[in-house]
Amino acid sequence: MHAAQDCRCSICAQVHGNHSLGYQLKLNARERNNLDSRIHRLGERVTLVPGDLVLDNHQRQGIVIQRIEPPDRDWLSIQSDRRIRELRFSGHWWQVLPLSGGSVSIPESLAVRVRASTLDDALRLVWKSDRYTASIVSRTLSTVFPNLPAALNTPNHTLGMLDYDESWGAVEVSHEDVVYDDWCRSMRTIARRYLQTQDILHGEVGEEPAWDAAPNVAVFAIESPMFKGWVGWWVICGSSLPQDFLSAGTIKHPYDALQEFHNRWRDLISCVLNNGKKRDVSIDQSSNVGQVVKCLERKTRLMSGWLRDSSLWTDM
Repeated sequence: MHAAQDCRCSICAQVHGNHSLGYQLKLNARERNNLDSRIHRLGERVTLVPGDLVLDNHQRQGIVIQRIEPPDRDWLSIQSDRRIRELRFSGHWWQVLPLSGGSVSIPESLAVRVRASTLDDALRLVWKSDRYTASIVSRTLSTVFPNLPAALNTPNHTLGMLDYDESWGAVEVSHEDVVYDDWCRSMRTIARRYLQTQDILHGEVGEEPAWDAAPNVAVFAIESPMFKGWVGWWVICGSSLPQDFLSAGTIKHPYDALQEFHNRWRDLISCVLNNGKKRDVSIDQSSNVGQVVKCLERKTRLMSGWLRDSSLWTDM
């Protein structure tokens, strides 16, 4: 079993912990001039509403979420910003999610409204979050952007059956039968071919698997078409294995991607065996459905073992 080695593409760099590709709001000249003038007109106050994009008292850009109770005097007294410590009246306070990450509480009197935030701003903030905070950020932003979950979810699709044959459900390929580098290249080709059959926009496919258990399974990171250098999708493929994909909106690590594929396939198996239909993924009825289900059962048992084996994830 191998983790991706020495790949320096921006997608794999993000997967393996390089989160240096930050998001910085870009303002055109008119917006910048308008913002500069408003910052210096201290007497001007704008009433904020949820969804506004603002600069806080530390000049951080963020999205306004909701009005909150003013903090007590003890909290104000320990803040680094003198203007906060010296506030003489409470006024309105707001929860703001900075585009650089985290959550802050700021008084309306020290916030500068830039413009109304957009779904694109919200998506960038979720994509920029790490694996531990992405779900929380997504749920929080959904109170302002009700259509955000739909934008982050994987669309309805069918499992890929490229190079399918009747042996899929019964045969496991031996590790000794493949040359690893050749196998990686062939799996990347399958991942790219599979994506061409799906109705989604995407960027580049990672040069090597983000994680693999060669020659049975490879998980590839796929670049987002909206945010260059950030992972937008995950694709799973392998020798004698259907192909599948899912959104990386709130799934930031190959382990979490494999867990989601495992859970999804277990649900799919249960639905098929009970003559039901899974909402988001299905099996092409032109293939041997029974044989594909048998294959998925074998693979999900293997996936359960890999997910439990912490030694396989120590370098991720």
